[in-house]
Parts: sequence; C-alpha cells; structure tokens
Amino acid sequence: MADKMSEVYDTYEMEIFQTARGRGSFILKTDKGIRQLKQLDVNESRLNVEYQFKEKLYEHGFTDIDRCIKNVDEELVSYDRYGNGYVMRSFFDGREIEVTDIDEVKAAVTNLAYFHKVSKKIWESTEKDVHIRLNSDFKKRNQELKRVKNFMMKRKSKKKFEEVFLENYDFFYKQALECENMLGPDDLKLMEEHVGYCHGMYNQHSILVIESRKTYESETDGIKADGIETNGIKTDGIKADGIETNGIKTDGIKADVPETSVSEAGVTETDSSKTGENDGLKADKAAGSQSCAEAAGSQSCEENADKKIRLATIGFDKFYVGNQLNDLYHFIRKTVEKNNYSFEVMREILENYDKIFKLRKKDLEYIYILYLYPEKFYKLSNQYINAPKNWISPKMMEKMSKIIDEESKKQTLLGKLHRYYLEN
Repeated sequence: MADKMSEVYDTYEMEIFQTARGRGSFILKTDKGIRQLKQLDVNESRLNVEYQFKEKLYEHGFTDIDRCIKNVDEELVSYDRYGNGYVMRSFFDGREIEVTDIDEVKAAVTNLAYFHKVSKKIWESTEKDVHIRLNSDFKKRNQELKRVKNFMMKRKSKKKFEEVFLENYDFFYKQALECENMLGPDDLKLMEEHVGYCHGMYNQHSILVIESRKTYESETDGIKADGIETNGIKTDGIKADGIETNGIKTDGIKADVPETSVSEAGVTETDSSKTGENDGLKADKAAGSQSCAEAAGSQSCEENADKKIRLATIGFDKFYVGNQLNDLYHFIRKTVEKNNYSFEVMREILENYDKIFKLRKKDLEYIYILYLYPEKFYKLSNQYINAPKNWISPKMMEKMSKIIDEESKKQTLLGKLHRYYLEN
C-alpha cells in the first residue's frame, strides 16, 4: 500500500512528514500544511466544477475550506499504477463539532449562514447554465412510497419488517401527502428567492473545530440546561395492535400536534417574540447584527469571536444549486435529534442563522413543512426496495422501531415550532 500510494504522493510538490488514515481517506502532514488524499468518487468534470466553486469561495473570503490541490502537471486527479484516481485537498488539524455543545452548534450555524451569504453572491454573478434543484419533490417521493406499499401487499409471506411497515404506512403516508399539498405555487417563488449554492450535506461530519479556547475533560452526555438527557433513546418494541413509544402503548401515532405549551420548552412567549408575516425572528437582534451580515466574506463574527471557536467546512461532495433553506433544515434535523429533539437547540439555530441571513415567517413555514415530511420512513422504504428480499437485515427493523419510538418527540418539537414562530 505504501509503495502504491508513493506513486501518487510523488505527483505533488510536498514533503510528507506523517500519514494517517482518515474517514475514507489519507491525512498527510506536509511542509505545505495538512493535506487529505481521497480516491476519486465523482467524474472529473464534476470535480472541476467543485474546484472552480471553492476557488470562488476562497476569493470571496470564505477561506477555511478543503480546496482541491493540483499536482505538478496542473491536474486535479493523480493515478496509481492500477488506474485508480486520487484527489488532494487542503485539510485541517481539528475535530468534528460536538453537537451537544450549544456554543459549537451556534458557531456552526453562523458559519452556515456566512457560507450561504457568500455562495449566493457567487451564484448571482455566475452564468445561469446549470441545473437548479428548487423543490423537495414530495410528489415523486410519495409515488415511490405507494409503489413500495403495493409491492409488499402482493407478497404472500411477509416478514416482520414488512408487517410493521404496512401497519404504520397509512399514518406516515398521510403526513407525506399533507406536505405535498402544503407546498403551493407561492412556494416556488419562495424557493427562487433563496436560490444559491448549497452544501448538500451540512452536518457535524462536515464541520471541523480548528481553533477553540475551550477544553473538554470528558464527553458531554447532552445539553442539561433544560433538563434534557441524551444518553440514549430506549426502544421498547412495537405491538401488533399499535405503536409502543417509550414504553407507553398507544393505538397508533396521532396525527394531531401534541398539546404541549411553549413554556414547557423553556421559552416564555411574548408578543414581541412572535413572527409577523414579513418580520424576521427577532427584530431587535436582526438590527444589531447588520455589521456582521455586511462582512459576508469574513468567517468570524463578534459573538463567536468571544468564544474563540474557528471552524472549517469540508465535504462538499454533494454541493448543488438550489434552495439554501434545505441546508438549514438538514442541519436542524441532524442536530436536534442528537439533542433528544430539544426545542431550545432548534431555537438557537434559527435565531443565530437569522442574525446573518434574515428569516421570514414563510421561510420558517417552509422549514416546518420539510421537517413534517416523514423523511426517515421514506428513506427506509427506499432502502428496503433496493435490498434483497429473501433476507431483511435486523438493522432495518431497529431503524423502523426507532422511527416509531421518536415520532411523538418529533411532533412535540414541531408543535412548539409552530406555536412559537408561526401562529399569529
């Protein structure tokens, strides 16, 4: 392996001091700084687009990114003796953010907002000759869900996973149809207002802490400020006559939003905290953040500078042109679920993003619809239909149980989001 990789290393002008295995890659300490070498997993034309986009980000001041490095022949791809292509990128000596650390979460969403602000400017100055992914394509997804159901119904001998899937299909499909119907013609205009370059997979794996004043003596179990513990979620199983969530058996998951007051989320609701039709999240905060927003190319903001948290953004493999709110939704979903569906964490994310990139009521409604969609149920159905049917992995049953177990928490979170930001 070392001999094979040395052929690739020799195509770059650098002296290597140390090598280590990273997440599907090699991490190199060199005289030019930290480098990542990763096998090519896209076509070269796509890689070239990535290179050009990142160079523009760098020119606009968004500099802490994994830029593609050309070899001595000014090529983006180097090949070993077997014809395998490799890509070199600049990298960082850091670690992934702690999603249970609220300061790092706030720094990460501020970083995302700056990325959106800069990449939107880049898009606006670019020739519009690329595909724009504007919607979430709920209609297509829902058709796929129906096909999976019909396939299962025709099977004479059903396995446990298929039985449970069909038992709960109607509830999740009703949610999916509701989301499809909630996105009307006005939402296309909304999406166009937010069109720009999107990261595509902005989560804790694509954000590295490269400078922090903070020290961690032990792993944190969760955010404790509002009494939340995130040591793990117990799944007690599924009963044939209904769904058992957290050990409480019900006749099924109710489609209604749980009757939970906003005050239970640790938030005091006042008239000034409500969002008007064209207002942002917090008018007083938005006004005070203008100087931060104007520094679109800067990766630091006064609020984060005090905490000395500097982040690097990596993993642009799935970047695309589309509605940038999808990035925000993806980050919210991944982060709040790691924090036991904490509304406080969601609120911090939304309000810190709003300081840089103004969020209106209709923007929040769009995020609400995205989150309401049963995405995990859809993904599991897609995984099932593309897998062998003679043996279904127990992991799929575990995932199904977890989806059902966490649904009431998700609905409670959405209820708080709706009451706090969307009700007039």
